[in-house]
Amino acid sequence: MTDSAIPSVSNVQTYSHAASHSQVQTQIQDDRNEKTEKQIQDINNQVAQFRDLLINIGQPRDCPELREKIRRLRRNCVEACKNTSQLILPQVRSVNKTLNLLISGSEIGRQAGKKLKRQKQGETEND
Repeated sequence: MTDSAIPSVSNVQTYSHAASHSQVQTQIQDDRNEKTEKQIQDINNQVAQFRDLLINIGQPRDCPELREKIRRLRRNCVEACKNTSQLILPQVRSVNKTLNLLISGSEIGRQAGKKLKRQKQGETEND
């Protein structure tokens, strides 16, 4: 007779809780990605406006109001860049850390595989 795993109520609740936690984490990440994407689009729009305004400096439309508008837009753009970098950099660092772990893990796996292969070859020669 074989033993089959019958899920207990506590196991099902734990699994259900883990699944809902995972879904919440995924939703939070999706919201962060959407916010970051929106901020990057906003920065792109501000840079385009900044360029359009700068073209007018030294032209007949140049005036103190134009220069003040350029200053405000520049400050807003710099602030948006700072805010966006605070969202992006932790994600980039996390991805880099994960990639480094995967790379070092695969290197360790290759080295262990080579060592095991050498050991097996040694056993075969001794037989």
